Amino acid sequence: MSPEKEDLYRTNLIVCWKQPLFGLDFTVTSTVNYVVRNLKNKDVWFDKNITSSFTATISDAFAGITRLKLANEGSIRENISTFIDEMIQQAPKQKQ
Repeated sequence: MSPEKEDLYRTNLIVCWKQPLFGLDFTVTSTVNYVVRNLKNKDVWFDKNITSSFTATISDAFAGITRLKLANEGSIRENISTFIDEMIQQAPKQKQ
């Protein structure tokens, strides 16, 4: 499939979290189902679950709630980074 410059795409996301309840190190795992669809012809050119983890330690933040927040943010940051890398690898070629 080769997209035209005027093709529009939509990304649907479904997020699943695994978070610890307590501990010194908090590891959060996020799984996101990314679906990128061409709105013009309804073709799906990216549909994948991506799972990423991130650990925030007591040296990152003493307060547990802050460590959990840092672990959540890190997990999603890693997930988005992986999504972008994989999307670049699978990107449809532009017509010349």
